[in-house]
Amino acid sequence: NSWNHIAIVRNIKANKICWFQNGELACEFPVTISKIKASDANILLGKGYVENGFFCGMMDELAVFAAALSEKEIKSLYNNSRKGQPF
Repeated sequence: NSWNHIAIVRNIKANKICWFQNGELACEFPVTISKIKASDANILLGKGYVENGFFCGMMDELAVFAAALSEKEIKSLYNNSRKGQPF
């Protein structure tokens, strides 16, 4: 029964995905991202693209941003969320 702040950043310019936990970089890995285009496909939150790839737990205060956030911005979101402030 613990609360964690998770942020995932897909940085197209740097060709990488970064995972942050509680405001700190937890891991990053390179990705090859081809052209990105608008789509009417669903965004999957809590479900992966592999069989039985489901998140087991609760999610609250989800947000999707139009641009990749910096490490400083993610740390600020985490610190503000701990104080009960909205992003």
